Amino acid sequence: VMLWACAISVSHITQTVLGPLVGKLSDVHGRVPIVRASMCLLSFGCLLQAISPSVFGLYVARIIIGAGSAVAGVLKASINDVCPLGLRTEINSQISMATLLGAVVGPVVGIAVGYQYGGNDLRLASLICLTLLALCLCASVYMMLETSNKAVMTGVCHSLQAW
Repeated sequence: VMLWACAISVSHITQTVLGPLVGKLSDVHGRVPIVRASMCLLSFGCLLQAISPSVFGLYVARIIIGAGSAVAGVLKASINDVCPLGLRTEINSQISMATLLGAVVGPVVGIAVGYQYGGNDLRLASLICLTLLALCLCASVYMMLETSNKAVMTGVCHSLQAW
């Protein structure tokens, strides 16, 4: 049980350690390539986690997931770049609220799904996460094609604020 608990925690440790490095890389290479690379890294980690037959494979997958998750600060900085000054606090608080809601609801749904399907492994959750990441990556490519200027992104921020 302790091996499994540590395997789950190692992603958060990796995320914390690599967060400043990913932020620095985004300053040098731009935010969009770093975000896309992180989403690809997260996708690979979820795929590895889904097919991993051992605890060692789970450790490797969770480290990769943590490295991909280190992009959280870059995402908030990207939103701050395009949102008007008056909306930044509200948009960031909505993002934090959604993140915390996911952190609370995610394990509950995971337990319910695990109970329903008779297992406590991470395969189904990994495949669901992988699907969501693929949708996010596709959406990010679409948004980059459709939004070439800050005026359009300001409209997106106002839409988020209205929602």
